[in-house]
Amino acid sequence: MNLSLPQTTPQKLSALVCIVALVIVIVFLLIKKPQQTTQILEQPVVSTLEQPKGIQTVAFDSSTQDIPESLNIFSTTTIPIVPDVFAENLAKKIGMTRGSVDHTWIDSVNNTSLTVSPRGNISFLADVPSSSTMIGSITDLDLYIATATKSLSAFIDTSSLSVDKKNITYSASGEENSSIKRVNSTTIIIPFTKSLDGYAVLYNNNYIPLAQVSVSADLQVPKMNFSSPLPPFTQQRTSPTYTLDQISDQIKQDHAQTLTTLLTQTQVQIGELQTIQVHSFTIEYRYSSSSSLIYPYYLLNVTGTTLDNQTLSLQLLVPAVPL
Repeated sequence: MNLSLPQTTPQKLSALVCIVALVIVIVFLLIKKPQQTTQILEQPVVSTLEQPKGIQTVAFDSSTQDIPESLNIFSTTTIPIVPDVFAENLAKKIGMTRGSVDHTWIDSVNNTSLTVSPRGNISFLADVPSSSTMIGSITDLDLYIATATKSLSAFIDTSSLSVDKKNITYSASGEENSSIKRVNSTTIIIPFTKSLDGYAVLYNNNYIPLAQVSVSADLQVPKMNFSSPLPPFTQQRTSPTYTLDQISDQIKQDHAQTLTTLLTQTQVQIGELQTIQVHSFTIEYRYSSSSSLIYPYYLLNVTGTTLDNQTLSLQLLVPAVPL
């Protein structure tokens, strides 16, 4: 019996090769197919901690521990004193008469005059010999103050006035100049402020002394400047003062006003400071024409540290009693 294999034609063989090649390609692609992955992007780490803002620490030197237990609050009438009326009263006290120019009074015998400027400032001028003697050659400050007080008392009652020694200035020409040093000056300018219970009174948060008396080195008085006085006032009530802890709270709660820095003459806000060291304080009254009340305040001399660690010498104004 004769067995024989079927004949494979070239066409069939070619088709078979193609099928095998196709299968190999499909298997290869399945094996090499990339796996799908989920890419997780790293998120930046955000800190939830913020830089502390505002005053964190308020400390007091031992010299600041002695504060009064209470202070008086005063009220005034709302009727302002007209500068011309005040000036005329001053002129009458020393026998001056109205001059030919408006807002002017003169004493032709003693060569003196009193004038009111358009802004309400009152000036007394005396024709005295000019002096070339330097203030620095005389060391007795009390002698100048006594001369100024005596001249001023001819115009107004000085018993309720205080000499503001810390704001005394000097001049080489008769005009105030804070840059002139005492040794180079020929005139000393002494400010007098209204006082209540022995504390100076400031007007509408501005430093405006009631009178400024210029005294030359040879004890002549060539000039006096006056501002209109406070309206009549009465004691309204007595209030307990803030304790040191309460003063600290007032500062931290941004109830303090920063005044010009002592060294750089720039304004600094409470929010720019992080620590405060209080070295000393004074008490002063401040008159507000809007409320007609006179409240006591603490004027604190402090060292403050800013948020960028700068150290500044400052003055802070803090209410001494609840407002």
